[in-house]
Amino acid sequence: MLGMTDLSLSLRSRLVGPAAPAVPYDPSSLFAAGETGVWYDPSDLAMMSQQAGFTQAPAVGSPVGMIRDKSQGTAFGANINTATVPFDVSNDGVTNTPSPTLCQVQAGKSYRVVVTISDVRGSGTVGMSFNVAGHWSNMVSAGFPSQVTSTTRYVHALVDGALTFTADGADVDNTISAVTVEPMPGYQAFQGTAASRPILRQDAGNRYYLEFDGVDDGLMAAKIDFSASDKISVFAGVHKATATINQCVAELSATRASTPGAFTMFAPGGSAGSYQFLSRGSADTGAALASGFAEPITSVISGIGDIAGDTCTLRVNGAQVAQGTADQGTGNCANQPLYVGRRAGASLPLNGWLYSLIVRGTAITAKQITDTETWVNGKTGAY
Repeated sequence: MLGMTDLSLSLRSRLVGPAAPAVPYDPSSLFAAGETGVWYDPSDLAMMSQQAGFTQAPAVGSPVGMIRDKSQGTAFGANINTATVPFDVSNDGVTNTPSPTLCQVQAGKSYRVVVTISDVRGSGTVGMSFNVAGHWSNMVSAGFPSQVTSTTRYVHALVDGALTFTADGADVDNTISAVTVEPMPGYQAFQGTAASRPILRQDAGNRYYLEFDGVDDGLMAAKIDFSASDKISVFAGVHKATATINQCVAELSATRASTPGAFTMFAPGGSAGSYQFLSRGSADTGAALASGFAEPITSVISGIGDIAGDTCTLRVNGAQVAQGTADQGTGNCANQPLYVGRRAGASLPLNGWLYSLIVRGTAITAKQITDTETWVNGKTGAY
């Protein structure tokens, strides 16, 4: 027979039904209210391309020239091109009309440009390039066979200004019938130099990661404005292969030491077999370092910086392992480029693997920290 408690539970189940299944955690919830940050996810192959300005997705073993930021969603914006089309690409090696201004673009932002070609004639190659206020964008100047009827490029604006477009070619006589320029959400990390691109790999558990060679590999996102907050949170799934100290996982600014509001995550940092996270306001004093993580090793590393609270916290595999409490001075976080895998693209290269990188520029709850660490570990397999 059912007891009174059992009967009550049975009646309740019939009235309200079974509990709804738990909704899986998604890091996009960290940015649901428009919080500033980035989310780079190498397990999402559709978010990467082999070259910084081109759309071909990488296969395992291929270089990665761009990884898209998923923090603000992945849908492209509406077409902002205002140029008059069509215009001709003539067979005398130059365009029949001056290079058109497509639209105004913003420094640090990225755009998808789709060029449609009609009246395809000739067997030569069409050259295509983009220019923003005299600055060539990264890796978007290249030719394609004149028989191609549509081609897509990613343009990364280094400065504010007019986006201009040039197409020319010998032995061709085509018409550019349409051009669309669609803003990309978030802050893409890219590498314009072919030899410095990390390689997409899979580990024994079939988890995807970016392999940085410890020599010259690195990615960069143009300026990200974290200046509305004095707090920063960084989550990374990392495998460090060697004990060479001060290998840069991620750094806001070209060098934290001379940039108020910046942060650095090292693996290792300060000493062999360690992890280190440093955050700062007007004073470069916030540092948290923990040893006992001898290479090679795979870990989920979290760094939580709080300028006003004078805390710089380092967590490894879901547990706090170090905290600095020195006065970090005043001010908010910086409006600076984000470098991944190499300081300023020039020094302290990471010899290791990156499974995931998430940066959020505002206060964060304990539950958000543990949920994010658990998600990153699902991509990393560290613990």
